[in-house]
Amino acid sequence: MARRRMIVPEIWQSESFAQLSILAKLVFIGLFSNADDEGRGIANPVYIKSILFPYDDGMRVIDIEKALSEIGQFMSVTLYTHDGRKYYALDNWKKSQTIDRPKPSKLPPPTDEKSISDESPKDRRQVDDLSPPKKKGKEEEEEEKEKLKEVETDLFCDFSEPMQETLREWLKYKAERRESYKPTGLKKLIAEVKGKLSLYQETAVISLIDECMANGWRGIIWDKLNKKGGFSNVRKSDQESPSGSTAETSKQKYGNYI
Repeated sequence: MARRRMIVPEIWQSESFAQLSILAKLVFIGLFSNADDEGRGIANPVYIKSILFPYDDGMRVIDIEKALSEIGQFMSVTLYTHDGRKYYALDNWKKSQTIDRPKPSKLPPPTDEKSISDESPKDRRQVDDLSPPKKKGKEEEEEEKEKLKEVETDLFCDFSEPMQETLREWLKYKAERRESYKPTGLKKLIAEVKGKLSLYQETAVISLIDECMANGWRGIIWDKLNKKGGFSNVRKSDQESPSGSTAETSKQKYGNYI
């Protein structure tokens, strides 16, 4: 049985923690509660469901998987695999816990080679680590910028001008946070945006990205498009007239949406 763990009160004012869904917040606290003395634990969704929600018949394994994905995106947690098994490691464990006579972990430590791919293209530094990243050579930086610019040009050509402008603002915003995208991460972002545009009006997607930047959020919270009272009233299917024609979408970046 895991020992008693301390949850620092500052967590409730944490911007990263605030971006988690209610379930993800519960799961994160559960990971804390069940971590061993080195801050490691088993990240198998089936196992986590059985430990944290043994009496909740309505809780689905897929819900736990989504919660873990959010936690890996926004919190200082490393999700990784070893010999086909999933584990987690709390990056700031030693800063938040004082353990008397800690026992060595029986779980394998995380390694870069075995880390689970992060859904967000963020740098894998700790949230509260404000030290600057290692500087690259000038030529290497210029070469990387040119390569990213070429990828950006190719990927943005399918979007309208307002959408392109918003995406460029988002890339600039991420660069200012020292979380610039790599070509692979940028391609994934574009694919995700295209998927949302196939379901929702462009004005809603643009408005959501603007909201994420205005609030200083690390990622785009796509779930807001689905939440009642958010942007759920702008699905393209809802814009069709009785005759089947689609209502004209405003070309203005900040046009009104229903």
